Amino acid sequence: MSWHVREESKDSENQGRGNKRRGVQVQSLSNRQGSMIHHEKVSRSIRKGKGRRRKLLVLLLTHHHDGAGVTTSKKAAVGLIVVCVVLVWAVFPIFIESPDYVLALTVNPSTNSDCPAGSACFTMELGNRGPWPVTIELTELQVYPSLIGPSLNVNWLGSGPGGLLVLIPFTGHTYTFWIKIMGGLRPPDRVYVILTANVTVLYISHYFVLHSGKR
Repeated sequence: MSWHVREESKDSENQGRGNKRRGVQVQSLSNRQGSMIHHEKVSRSIRKGKGRRRKLLVLLLTHHHDGAGVTTSKKAAVGLIVVCVVLVWAVFPIFIESPDYVLALTVNPSTNSDCPAGSACFTMELGNRGPWPVTIELTELQVYPSLIGPSLNVNWLGSGPGGLLVLIPFTGHTYTFWIKIMGGLRPPDRVYVILTANVTVLYISHYFVLHSGKR
């Protein structure tokens, strides 16, 4: 009888040990499963993070590409406009029939303190009103009083017109001349100038007669 009791106690001990082993195995298996689940979650989060970074990188590259494309198109448009303006500027003088659209000749009384006694002084200005350089080669200059009569002899204060005169766009050149007044006569209120010259607008030449006004 004691032998049977010992066997039962041994069986119970073996069964307890087996249960412990199973518990340890179950716990180890559950730990492994938990670790695998944790690793899987971590890998998923990493993949999600990488996917988000990829999307952000794609968006940034796309935005940069679009911005670069817009900048390039703007530069191309500005370059095309500049080329068109330069072409119009270079070609338009061909269609100018007369330089009086570009040149202006004005004569006005002068209050120059260097004007000699017994004379009347006037300023003559040649002005370039256009966007092109103008070259003037004077061939003849005539000055008339306001009344009908012959041309007057004039004297220049400083250098008078002669040789080659170059006017850059939107500038002018002024000369001062004086005429002798005979005793008992008052100086004229105005005089008229007729200028004959070879005029070149950029690269187009004209033989031109320019009036300061109608007599």
